[in-house]
Amino acid sequence: MLEPGAGSGNIIKTLQKYGDFSIDAVEIRPEEAQHLQDLGVNVIIDDFLSMDLGKKYDLIIGNPPFNQAIEFVEKSLGLLKPGGRLIFLLRTAFMESDQRFEFWQQEDHQLAGLYTLHKRPSFTGHGTDATSYSWFVWQPGSSRQTIKII
Repeated sequence: MLEPGAGSGNIIKTLQKYGDFSIDAVEIRPEEAQHLQDLGVNVIIDDFLSMDLGKKYDLIIGNPPFNQAIEFVEKSLGLLKPGGRLIFLLRTAFMESDQRFEFWQQEDHQLAGLYTLHKRPSFTGHGTDATSYSWFVWQPGSSRQTIKII
């Protein structure tokens, strides 16, 4: 499993409640290394978008920076094993805009699922913002599609 842009490991902490997973955590900020190492994961301090991981994954999960979400999705799709899944927590507004319309029209960018959170998450523990978030799920080669962008 891979978490690109792992930050301080909040998604990893949640996943570890449900099982013992082998996780590669990529984070660009060296100050997060100790937090991630304390979680017992393989920590890679590097720029996810420019590095070569040299391997493929069954599952890639994360919460990429919104201003680099398209780049994170495209790179991550290229790192999936056949039948693998990419799951990103993004602003629901990632579905919108003329800029991203072209992105959504590409065959390999079609969603396998979209799960909108009914409750806004707090990323800092100090309240929430006024933004809606969703889990976006891609599974290349899957014929199942629960949403269509028009």
